[in-house]
Amino acid sequence: MASQTLNRVLIVDAEGVGWPIEIGAIYWDLNADTWEELLIEIPPRWREEFVSEKQHIYAQDEDYRATRGRIVELRAWGLECDAILAHNATHTRDLVCGILELRALFTKKWICTMRDFPWKHGLSAQESLRTICNTMEVPYENAHHALVDCKLLAKCITKMPDFRGCLDAAEYTARYKAKMSTKVPHLSTLAERKFYRKTFQYKTQAQPDYR
Repeated sequence: MASQTLNRVLIVDAEGVGWPIEIGAIYWDLNADTWEELLIEIPPRWREEFVSEKQHIYAQDEDYRATRGRIVELRAWGLECDAILAHNATHTRDLVCGILELRALFTKKWICTMRDFPWKHGLSAQESLRTICNTMEVPYENAHHALVDCKLLAKCITKMPDFRGCLDAAEYTARYKAKMSTKVPHLSTLAERKFYRKTFQYKTQAQPDYR
């Protein structure tokens, strides 16, 4: 069992199996019982701007500048928090950390609420967010929007008896600790290479055979 005391957590969700990508986040100060919310939407036309060191050709676009500002804020939240929570952390982390400025969050402490969180009320590992919401009597409405799913997850957690203790007891496992290379797209592990090839569609570039 993990040994940790969590005072600030970041709840993150990402929607999209390619582009566009939507990232929702809640920065939750557990001691003050307050949270801040953030929604980031990245359209396909900005893809190269956010996953590579390509020159910022959209720098004069107000929406682009606002989006980049929100990404900088999310990075700060991620670096300040004690742990990042996500339902299906592998998928969420790969989408979020595919954004160049968010890659520093890859090696943070990630807790998967689908696999590693000690849910009660008969809930077992691998349960969907819908099942957890239904069991915890949280209305499952407008789901599969990144920020909405973050709020649903937060509400379910607060329904747990001694939810602070549950957060502190949540496992964080080695599968979320692999290091990511700074080289794009030639990354250091097979999983990272597959992530870049499939999720961020580097199929158009010449790739070595990693099989």
